[in-house]
Amino acid sequence: MVLCLSFFFLTSSLFCKLAALVRHRISLIGDEASAVSSCLRILAQALDARILTTASSESIQMPLHSFFEAAAADLEMTVGKIAETLPHSRGQLSKGVVNTLNYTTSILMPTLTSLFHHLANQNYGVDVLVGGIQVSCYKILSSLY
Repeated sequence: MVLCLSFFFLTSSLFCKLAALVRHRISLIGDEASAVSSCLRILAQALDARILTTASSESIQMPLHSFFEAAAADLEMTVGKIAETLPHSRGQLSKGVVNTLNYTTSILMPTLTSLFHHLANQNYGVDVLVGGIQVSCYKILSSLY
């Protein structure tokens, strides 16, 4: 069990740290966005939701909670930027809006889709998507709506 917890912690930590790095430094990723997105999707598929549901340790649950919070904030920001820009854009979007849209469509949405599919396939969505993560998921859905 200790090995499983250790592997899960390392996997979830790597997933969350890579996601945070990409989130803050998307301009440095450049042409490698599809490779980074693939890495995040693979790490999402490697997460063992059984461990998350049975572990009460804050250090195990907190990284994923932070990921979902950041994802919700990013989607809310993307929608806000689009809502501000579209009425005035006349076909031209600012570089900041373009970067945000690129990150959202090429990295964030595929990662979230992969993670949600994984949780659904393992039938752990009900157990994992609770508390603060559930609130973030509602914000994600609200932004997408």
